[in-house]
Amino acid sequence: MTAPRIPFRQPAFLFWTAVSALVAGLSMFHSLTGVTGWEFSFAMSVIAGVSSGHLAALRPSLIRAQKAPFPGAQSAALRLFASAAAVSLLPLVLPVVLISLNALRMPPCNNTDGALFFLLLPVVSSLAATAAGLLCGLLLPGAVLPVVLWFMLVSASFVLSLREVWTTPAVFTFNHFFGFHPGVLYDTVIGIRPALLTFRLSTLAIIAACLLCMDSFLDPATLRLTLRKQAFARSRLIAAAALAAVIAAFQVYAVPLGHASSDARLQQLLSKKITTGNLTLFIEPGTPQQRAMALCEDLLFSLHRVETALGVSAGPLRVYVFANARQKQRAMGATVSMVKPWRNEAYIVWNGPGDSTARHELAHLAAASIAGGPLGLAGRGGGLIPDPGLIEGLATALEGPGGHLELHASARAMKDLGILPAINALSGPGFLTLHSGAAYTAAGSFWAFVMHTRGARAMRRIYGGEGIRRVTGRSPEELEKDWHRFLDGVHLSDPDRRFAAFLYDRPSIVATRCVHEVSRLHGEAADALEGGRCEDSLTLLDEAFRKSGRSTAAGMRRFNGLIRCGDPRATDAGRQLMADHPGVRTVAIREALADARLAAGDAPDPAEYEDLYRVAVSDDDRRRLHVKAALLRMGDAPARAAADALSVVPAPGRSADGVLLSIARFHARHPDEPLAAYLLARQHLRVDDAGPAAELLTSAFEHGLTDEAPELVAEARFMAGRAFYLLGRFDEAERWFSLNRTAGGSSGQAALAEDWMARIRWKKARSR
Repeated sequence: MTAPRIPFRQPAFLFWTAVSALVAGLSMFHSLTGVTGWEFSFAMSVIAGVSSGHLAALRPSLIRAQKAPFPGAQSAALRLFASAAAVSLLPLVLPVVLISLNALRMPPCNNTDGALFFLLLPVVSSLAATAAGLLCGLLLPGAVLPVVLWFMLVSASFVLSLREVWTTPAVFTFNHFFGFHPGVLYDTVIGIRPALLTFRLSTLAIIAACLLCMDSFLDPATLRLTLRKQAFARSRLIAAAALAAVIAAFQVYAVPLGHASSDARLQQLLSKKITTGNLTLFIEPGTPQQRAMALCEDLLFSLHRVETALGVSAGPLRVYVFANARQKQRAMGATVSMVKPWRNEAYIVWNGPGDSTARHELAHLAAASIAGGPLGLAGRGGGLIPDPGLIEGLATALEGPGGHLELHASARAMKDLGILPAINALSGPGFLTLHSGAAYTAAGSFWAFVMHTRGARAMRRIYGGEGIRRVTGRSPEELEKDWHRFLDGVHLSDPDRRFAAFLYDRPSIVATRCVHEVSRLHGEAADALEGGRCEDSLTLLDEAFRKSGRSTAAGMRRFNGLIRCGDPRATDAGRQLMADHPGVRTVAIREALADARLAAGDAPDPAEYEDLYRVAVSDDDRRRLHVKAALLRMGDAPARAAADALSVVPAPGRSADGVLLSIARFHARHPDEPLAAYLLARQHLRVDDAGPAAELLTSAFEHGLTDEAPELVAEARFMAGRAFYLLGRFDEAERWFSLNRTAGGSSGQAALAEDWMARIRWKKARSR
């Protein structure tokens, strides 16, 4: 009988076609996966990587049973592969149709990248799986054994990818059957990288090797691989040697090509090794000694705070400190700071003393010592099914102060605004669907409350895998009610509520329109602006705004770009943003427009900044607005130049040296003006030049700085405390910090002052 060329009646084919269509159909209703891009392509690649090998492994047995067309004796291996590849690719047709139709409802983000991702991930994965599956079908008789062998092979490849993540610093994974996964959930920069292109070249080389093997050893009569004399012909041996050399070269140079990472590569890049206490740090070889010492001290103190709070002693830890996010991404595939608890390693970008992000990562490592299971993570099955709400919540609870609002004050604000996530939403995968700031803060507040009311031992037991009810005697829902009652007693002002609304009432990354494409466009726009190409930058910002669905964040970036480039459209763009999104951003927009007039020589009325000061919600904004109003009231040219140097959106080409020069001239003109001394001290402390900063701040307070805005006075006290700390004059530093702790400022200021006072006590104890 004549067999059909397309196996519409084969159960395996129908099953995988249905699975592919179902996943594609579900993807259409999510903003992140409903367009062609990495997420959609990766999902299809996982399915294609498994299904194609399964269908190909069945192919020889179907031909032997005459349920599929015989390839013929001439070029049998190539014909067999071509027919099997066609069948394997067919389940991808319906997903392509569905996602293309969905483009009518949800415009694509980047057609070129979308098409390339689909080609490089599911299509090439399907071809690789087809070649491997055919080899399984030709090696073993029947239909069952080849399929079993195939699933063993694809499972082994998955295990090897996990092993790469487990044993090396890499967070990304490349897999010939599954494609590429960047590894980090909150990293928005995912594009077509050279490493993906070269890795897929290695996949094509492996496919070619499989085809050469089939062509050399295939017996067309039996559709089995057998030893044949022609398999050892000179031309075939040369081709085999060439392919083996190519595949071996890709493997040997996997790390330089970016297909893998290694300890040796990181330690070559960060070759300055410092061991202090139970920390081993790897930093750039050219790091100045003063910065290296400050880094060591800060991380040791942060680890001390975390260990003390948890009541644990972490084992030897290794911390890789990168110069910036781009260097980190090139080295290990992620821009964000992160840890691998099972390796006792953290990979961070350090932002100076008191960096809460660095302490957050160290908290993860300290918590690993109390977690059950091999991963050092909290969750079910010994952490094999991680609980992100507990993992990130505990680290957030331990990371210390880092903003305008203290942790519980932020949670109270979200509760008052009706946006505080419920405990059940913070447990399990639901955590990842929330805006990261809201999710981390809410989880951190909850677990800080549990640790405060139940003690560190109870927290260790919960993190180690014991149930909440067993440890505390109360259900999660009952604890949630207790937590809410506690939050009701946390002091909060109306400006703090508005500030929290600005910070937390946003969608998560997984619910953001075209997040990767918009991030790429913003990065290119920033590079163009730094290169002096304003027109190109604004074109990119316009495109990002459109592709984001005219989101507020992208609109603000576009507005800031228009301001920086002096584009007259900035006024209309700002007014439109204020009309569409009234709230906290209104202050930033009005300030930027006033700054633009100042830069153009049309100095705004000081009252304009004073009016904005009264409605601004963050300490930074209020402090800056107060200073600019005061400078404009002075009326002279140096004061106006200093006010212009403080522009919220600096003009292209404005350097830190230029800002310093403007403020130094202002101080020279007004040597007894407390604001001049304060501003110049600020510039000195940016580079840890503590001596002049301490003298200037002392002079500023002697000349009446305490009469200025309370936010400014609070920052000046903090600056004085930090300056005297850097000078080793700890008693004076502690006096300045204690003033901020008790002066009635924001909750964040008080928490920060308390943290630095604890640092001083720790420093004194170490020096005894």
